[in-house]
Amino acid sequence: MSYEKELKVAMDLAKKAGESILPFFKQIKNYKIKKDGSPLTSADLISNKIIVEGIKSSFPGDGIVSEEQEILDGKRVWYVDPLDGTQSFLLSSPEFSIEIGFCEYGRPVLGVVFLPVTGEMYYGIKDKGSFILDTKTGIINKIKISSDDSQELSSPISYNLPLEQKKVLESLGIKNFTEIGSTGLKILHTLEKSNIFITTKNGFKLWDICAPHAIVVSAGGIFEFVDGRNIIYGYDTEIKKDFIVSTSKKYVERIRSELKKISHDY
Repeated sequence: MSYEKELKVAMDLAKKAGESILPFFKQIKNYKIKKDGSPLTSADLISNKIIVEGIKSSFPGDGIVSEEQEILDGKRVWYVDPLDGTQSFLLSSPEFSIEIGFCEYGRPVLGVVFLPVTGEMYYGIKDKGSFILDTKTGIINKIKISSDDSQELSSPISYNLPLEQKKVLESLGIKNFTEIGSTGLKILHTLEKSNIFITTKNGFKLWDICAPHAIVVSAGGIFEFVDGRNIIYGYDTEIKKDFIVSTSKKYVERIRSELKKISHDY
């Protein structure tokens, strides 16, 4: 299946949602705190409305799971993060994105991640590769993963990563870190500028990772639970185990070997 219509709809909606929230960037001063402690702004809700209504209109029989509005029904399911990196958005950092992922039978087959400030749109389609579109110039570049797996391990991390978690990553041999706010952008950074991303504390949701998951796998990267099992997208939206993203199986095996030395959980 080509997924041409699905891709066009996802790209159009991501761009429309991103452009709609840009006027709020550096302007929002009031926001709510959700039950999980994360912030909720009017920009989150505006973006969510545009994307959810757009998917319903184009694919009325599909299921939708969104951070701000959970709906799940159907063999084809869309996972939406209408504003990934809300904290960055509130701190006037450009490191936030719109994420739309699409799954069939529990597996990601298409993903779109749009950065409203820069105009960059990452997208990947199963068996067709992953690309970066500069929406301002129309230039498209294919994402190519480096075949050099002899480099030192480097990883993107959260701005507020607790010291104990950073120490765990250092114990695995990861020496170079880049601080990034958005989960999706951390994962995509692994493809372009780092070589490993591993969670050391659960708390992610499926909408956090679906779109970048599809892009990583379509580019030829690795995205799986640390124990090697595949991540299946379904009714339980919470990720209950640590996962690992990398450009090389060699890096993954190296990390697994180190994890076994420090924890019986692996």
